[in-house]
Amino acid sequence: MFSRLRRRHDVGRRERLVELFNRMDCNGDRILHMNEVNEYLQRHRYDPSAIREFWRTFDLNQDGQITAEEFNMVLARLPDDSVDIDNLRRVFSSFDTDSSGRLEVTEVMSLLGAIANSRQVVENLMQLYGVSPDLGLTFEDFVAFFSDPAFV
Repeated sequence: MFSRLRRRHDVGRRERLVELFNRMDCNGDRILHMNEVNEYLQRHRYDPSAIREFWRTFDLNQDGQITAEEFNMVLARLPDDSVDIDNLRRVFSSFDTDSSGRLEVTEVMSLLGAIANSRQVVENLMQLYGVSPDLGLTFEDFVAFFSDPAFV
């Protein structure tokens, strides 16, 4: 779905998705209704599976409409084009000392060093981002966490 958004050099992925939201919001109520989205995406030749994926991704409460708040919650978890994914993967791997594919609380503590010198601080940060400290950070969580402009 997202690969169909043509890359423009003057704006990042998040901005392109906000532009898409605004184009689909025909009546300007900041809520994407099913008919608005489906008509727009069909008119622009998105296949049915891409349309279903769009709804699965953005309709967080599965009520058949996407509010601006829902849309922004998803956007906040997407890395922008300026994020160096390869570098983040190297950093992630270097701190994933047990090669589990997840960073446990102790591994995140090592990563954050002096910023978060207590387990409770790290657990609170993880919970703030909707990540269970018991499960740890996946690479996708790691990218969202460390590419958030509020964090970096």
